[in-house]
Amino acid sequence: MAFIQTSDLPPLDTSPVHAQVTILPGGGEYIAYVITDTASEIPIRLKPHDVKNLNSLLQGAIQQVAGSFGKEDAYETALAELARIGNYAFQRIFPDTSFQETIRNALNAGTIVQIVSKDFFIPWDLLYDGPLDARAHILYYWGMKHIISRTIIQNVHRSHVSPVIQSKRPRVGLVTSDRLPYVEKQEIPALKKLHQSRRLQLTPLRALSTTQRSNELVELGRFLGQELQIIHFACHAYEQDPLEQSYLFITRDFPISMIDFVISQYELKHNPFVILNACLTSIINPLYTSSWAETLLERGARGVLATDFRIPDWFAASFSEVLYGHLLSGMPIGETLLTTRRQFWSEQRNPLGLAYSLYSPPSIQFVRTKKK
Repeated sequence: MAFIQTSDLPPLDTSPVHAQVTILPGGGEYIAYVITDTASEIPIRLKPHDVKNLNSLLQGAIQQVAGSFGKEDAYETALAELARIGNYAFQRIFPDTSFQETIRNALNAGTIVQIVSKDFFIPWDLLYDGPLDARAHILYYWGMKHIISRTIIQNVHRSHVSPVIQSKRPRVGLVTSDRLPYVEKQEIPALKKLHQSRRLQLTPLRALSTTQRSNELVELGRFLGQELQIIHFACHAYEQDPLEQSYLFITRDFPISMIDFVISQYELKHNPFVILNACLTSIINPLYTSSWAETLLERGARGVLATDFRIPDWFAASFSEVLYGHLLSGMPIGETLLTTRRQFWSEQRNPLGLAYSLYSPPSIQFVRTKKK
């Protein structure tokens, strides 16, 4: 199977949400409520362990793509397997042909698809609904054809925050790990270059000391509560059991867990958009890929861009550079993510952008105000 490489992709439609899929538990399984101009119900006959297994298969397939990039035949084999597993996941979630047709019709209503759920998380962008032979095409991946935004049903009520952020130079808080070589030699220099060219205002978090943990947790809270419009994490993340002890490794091996966020009562007071980038910045357990996103949204994030899988830092650094180029031009985040994914495919036949998940309104955008 050989994917068609083309830059002749359809134009993006950035009007409001065209299709909404809300997934709720029902009778020990799940029900998807699909809303476009009409409403439909689709039973999803999966148990939680089935969801976990599908995620594990998809994770393994995209890891193989990352590991074989640039290795010719091995890479082509990995691409074919990713499509095969993506198709398998699609058919496991929607096994009946009538339900497949319902979801296809809903997605064909437009570009922007909103997935709403509480405890059902699938890497929707990796679902592949197309042929697996010479007619295979990158646009059969949901995440290459559609802007998919995820909304988490939360108990915490948040007031409405405008998706439009006006600024001469968006203020970006930078939280990094010094253990990632491509963060040091590519991602940070690219952000500093944008700072020097006055396209953004970069504020790095200073190194935190593990020997002064209590004081440093206070310093982190102060940093996160600043008037920032973007908070950019480029670090490792590790899953623990119980889940709440999962942590991010920032600066010089300083661990920060979801428990720390709650106990320290961190508030993202100015509702920044949060980018969780680089290797392992999302929880690996696929049943809980939203956990860091949910924590940050509860603390006040306007939206979160996270990675579902183990993204190698060489790709994360490059992806970040292209993403900011589009985002700082005024392009909405949903369109930015889709455009960036397509650019990597068109230029490199690289689909790894599909591993990024958007937990926010797709209409969030940065509008550059004119100098007075």
